[in-house]
Amino acid sequence: MLRARETLEIIYGPVRSTALPGLAEYDFGEFEMHSYDELKERPEYLKWILDETGEISCPGGESRSANRERVLRGFNELLAIPCCRKSCVAVCHGGTIAVIMEHLFPNERNFYEWQPAPGRGYTLVLGEDGAHIYHTI
Repeated sequence: MLRARETLEIIYGPVRSTALPGLAEYDFGEFEMHSYDELKERPEYLKWILDETGEISCPGGESRSANRERVLRGFNELLAIPCCRKSCVAVCHGGTIAVIMEHLFPNERNFYEWQPAPGRGYTLVLGEDGAHIYHTI
């Protein structure tokens, strides 16, 4: 979560913040810091990348299903923080953002289409009638 913390400080300066482990980036386990070319012939990588159910985990990491459940728990934890009922900022990785957006807007875009460009994100208005995208930043 180091890059997320650094990004928060670049944008907002030294502000009070809370790290929510549920909003951490995908746990790639043994695949972390390896390129496709380095992994493409490993049977466990092929099994994971071709998984259509989302249930196969990276060795030492998590599955897409486990990631989604964790991120959505983290998002609900964020929304339960009293000061977040009025307004808050979440600085997190693109995959985490895409999980949340795909959950809030299930039929609008797929996971990859929801991933923002580096340094970008979304402003959301969450009301009793659901979530609305205010704008993309």
